[in-house]
Amino acid sequence: MILQSGSVELMYQTRASVEAEHPSLADTPMSGNLLFVQVDDIDAVEAALKGVEVIVPRRTTFYGADEISVREPGGNLVTFAQFAEGAGGD
Repeated sequence: MILQSGSVELMYQTRASVEAEHPSLADTPMSGNLLFVQVDDIDAVEAALKGVEVIVPRRTTFYGADEISVREPGGNLVTFAQFAEGAGGD
């Protein structure tokens, strides 16, 4: 489910949906947050993430995002995504 107010969007995703898209996360404790952050420069974000545990390597998704997912120090999963001009979240 996606909730939107102005330029802010909040998506709720079921555990089954996450597991279907990323089977490698099936055994991952998901009691924390999974955060999705839209960025303007995924190359700069990826460079800044050197040394951080990558959970889902950089890829292009079916919904047109170039994204990478990492685990932050608190254990939460954070996905950074950039959409092509005029696509996705633009």
